[in-house]
Amino acid sequence: MRAPLLLRTLLGFAAGAFVCSAWAQSELPFGLGKILSPGAAQASTPSAASPAGRESDAGLMPVKPKAAVQNDLKPDLLCRRFNESSDVWQKLADYGGTEAQSRMNRLLAADFKFSDLTPEDKAMLRYISYTSVWIPARIETSFGKAYAAATGKGREGRALDPDEQGQLARATAQMQAFKGTIQDFPGDVQLVLDKDLNTGAYAQVGGLVILSVDFLSRMDEKESVQRLVLAHELSHLYKRHTVKEMQYQLVTSDAGFGLAKKLLGRINPAGGSNPLAMAREALTYVTAAKELVDWTRQHQVAFGIDQELEADACSVEWMKRAGLDPKVLPGALSELEAVKSEAEGSYAHTHPTSQQRQSNLLVATGQKAPVDSAVKPANKPSGKAKAG
Repeated sequence: MRAPLLLRTLLGFAAGAFVCSAWAQSELPFGLGKILSPGAAQASTPSAASPAGRESDAGLMPVKPKAAVQNDLKPDLLCRRFNESSDVWQKLADYGGTEAQSRMNRLLAADFKFSDLTPEDKAMLRYISYTSVWIPARIETSFGKAYAAATGKGREGRALDPDEQGQLARATAQMQAFKGTIQDFPGDVQLVLDKDLNTGAYAQVGGLVILSVDFLSRMDEKESVQRLVLAHELSHLYKRHTVKEMQYQLVTSDAGFGLAKKLLGRINPAGGSNPLAMAREALTYVTAAKELVDWTRQHQVAFGIDQELEADACSVEWMKRAGLDPKVLPGALSELEAVKSEAEGSYAHTHPTSQQRQSNLLVATGQKAPVDSAVKPANKPSGKAKAG
């Protein structure tokens, strides 16, 4: 009788946690069950206790990417790349075939450390960070709510006055109108006011779009500017830029690498559909999710130039779908630049130049012919910058 009681207790606790057992038993989008199958682990993961096993690792270390890999990493400057992949196993095959899949087995082994990564490993991890998503959308939404609660986002220090309430309602209605045109939008969206933010707006994990009160008021005065900003931030969420940047930061830091391994290797191959194994797995990810909230609070996500240009391009797409004229967006961007120049810190430094954004919007709206060399590879912003 003790085993059923333990099972009920574990299942009940897992279901009550904000990361529920559905994460462990849902669509399993990673495809990593194949990577972690008992047979694969025996074939490709040498014993850490054996020196000979260590030496045999050398044959798995260099993974040469296929020629088409670089195309996958180019920015989507016309917003034509929909339905971001959640199948890490397939993306590894795209990157380097079975060699890449075997190497991932080794990276996920308990004894493998961040300091063991080779340059080839880092290139492979960068690829899967930016071409696939390891966190299901519904779990990201739950995580966003937990993050908002932990950081105090969305809790007003004072009641909004009638003008602010109206401004927020109009912005929310516009955001939802854009979102309503996207059938495959991943998760929810919530506009949140941050009293401590001097000016500006940025997208955060879990469908949060953070606005300063000052910026909300400025947008309300200019309809085209409001549409540009809201469509732009919605695009960051749709393209899963926040999640991808989190993934990349996790795999490129000693502090985050262990957590990345938990996220990538969450499927228990021995568990199958066993309820007790699934409950244990859910409990493991309750801990991982808490670690992710804590880690995110200490590491601000900053988008690269390519991601900002992608967000502008998708803004054009949402305008078209909503039956609005996207050709007003370059002009709206010019008005927005005056506000951006007044912003403190990162908001004015994590975006492309005005010339890059204007050129990109003119191409996306059909007012200018594309030039292949117009957009160079993105430079990553430095520091703990907030994404815009």
